Amino acid sequence: MTESVFQLQIRNVSKLYGNGVKALDDVSLTIKPGMFGLLGHNGAGKSTLMNTLATLQMPSSGAILMGDVDILHQPSEARHLIGYLPQEFGVYPGVPAIELLDYLAQLKGFNDPSSRLDEVKRLLHAVNLWDARSRSVDTYSGGMRQRFGVAQALLGNPRLLIVDEPTAGLDPTERNRLHEVLASISRDCIIFLSTHIVEDVATLCTDMAVLHQGRIVGTGAPDEFTARLEGRLWIGDVNPDDVPKLRKEKNVIATRVQRGRMRIMIEAAESPGPGFEPKEPTLEDVFFSMTKTGG
Repeated sequence: MTESVFQLQIRNVSKLYGNGVKALDDVSLTIKPGMFGLLGHNGAGKSTLMNTLATLQMPSSGAILMGDVDILHQPSEARHLIGYLPQEFGVYPGVPAIELLDYLAQLKGFNDPSSRLDEVKRLLHAVNLWDARSRSVDTYSGGMRQRFGVAQALLGNPRLLIVDEPTAGLDPTERNRLHEVLASISRDCIIFLSTHIVEDVATLCTDMAVLHQGRIVGTGAPDEFTARLEGRLWIGDVNPDDVPKLRKEKNVIATRVQRGRMRIMIEAAESPGPGFEPKEPTLEDVFFSMTKTGG
């Protein structure tokens, strides 16, 4: 008999806060092992969903299953299967990385000193921090600190790794290093990557969803998203005074000032007029199209 594929199933999850804000509105997703990207602007509801998956808060309605574990009704069992890297996390000042990770491993239930040290060494090597193991984590760069965060989240070999805005504020070099770490571990578990940075999803994820104002407005592979706009994007230079009129008459996806010129991108089945040329769609273009936030 073939073993069933481990999946994360989010079924009709909604979250209504006491102040009347509906952060999640009937969210449903089925996620298989690998890297899954949840793309949405700040305030879209991403962190609310991440905190719910991490058993840090309860939804107003819905169900979440991780394999055969009900996350909402079996939170203790679920936590043994979950690793979590929040958007921001604190560290103890003056504590070397190897000592801090050893301490966190003890909290995770690694009671045998020998096996715990082996786990700590394995994870520091995995995130390329072994050479910096004796440095205090509070002296790390932003990228190094995020990689340490990945290491602590991987303690215990979780089946689900939740990563919330991991590259926000990182420079391009640090972002690439973190990408390499995440890609190397995505073969063994589900990595649920929540971000507003389109490049992260385009680079790392085989499947994705777009969350907008608490609702899922699209799911699929990144290439499937861009294929939806193939042959339907046009870009051209216009007089800035003409932009309000074009917004009323056309489906304007984005506007940009480029070298002193106003460039406008329009979604249409055919050319909007003279001066417009076809544009090959990117995932960022699709994101703007689906959320209507391209400027």
